[in-house]
Amino acid sequence: MSMLTPREWVIYRKAAAERAAQRAVEEEQAARERQQSQAYNASLKQQREERLEKERAEQRERAIEARLADVKMRLMHEWLADHPDQVAADFEKKAWPHLRANLVDELRQADIAATKAKLLASGNYGL
Repeated sequence: MSMLTPREWVIYRKAAAERAAQRAVEEEQAARERQQSQAYNASLKQQREERLEKERAEQRERAIEARLADVKMRLMHEWLADHPDQVAADFEKKAWPHLRANLVDELRQADIAATKAKLLASGNYGL
């Protein structure tokens, strides 16, 4: 094995230090790119979850509206008969939001009662 001269040793060490510095820069860049990629992916995931939640909420609303459609028509006819000076738009604006809230609560309570009855009937749950 040959010995390095002082000059060769300095050149070798300088090249090793340059390689280490370049490697550090590359690793820093790779870490920055990973962080950006993770942030982008998290953003995409958040957007997707928000979109799915919005779609589920819209689907729930459509299901509720479908369940209440017949009741709404009946209540609107009764309300209009009781308020001959009003029109359907007045019912939608004035009475329906309050009636709908009560009906939705009644549906929710009925769904809870049905679920309880189903669980009790299964024998697996004591409520």
